[in-house]
Amino acid sequence: MQKEFHKENFDFSFDIRVRYSETDPQGIVFNANYLNYFDVAITEYFRFKGYNYSDYVKKNTTDFHVIHASVDYRSPARPDDVISVFVRGNYSGARIFWTLAIYRKDEVLVSAELIYAAVDTGSGRPKIIDQKIADELSLSRSEKK
Repeated sequence: MQKEFHKENFDFSFDIRVRYSETDPQGIVFNANYLNYFDVAITEYFRFKGYNYSDYVKKNTTDFHVIHASVDYRSPARPDDVISVFVRGNYSGARIFWTLAIYRKDEVLVSAELIYAAVDTGSGRPKIIDQKIADELSLSRSEKK
């Protein structure tokens, strides 16, 4: 998945300061914590769009479940680093394709693609993302299926 990433190609970014408790014995961020950073940034993306995530789910009877995660680690983050998580989303059918990158200043540390499935909160079944949701979240249509 190694791609070129440019900050201007993303819709949103959110800064996080790395805490000591997020590191491993080598003194770098433990790899699984990057998924947590992505989750925090996507939640903040919803807030940026004017929605509390939990309220959004209730209002639209649509929740989003991670069904795939692909992460490329390039360079480690360390305690007290301020990192910026950049987010861009596209959709197709019942899926949102999140492209994410974590920067320390201008250096890409980690990049990822997360795929979310939209799920009806009543039935638990996949739910097609309608134009209203796509517009509310500023998602563009994807060629991916």
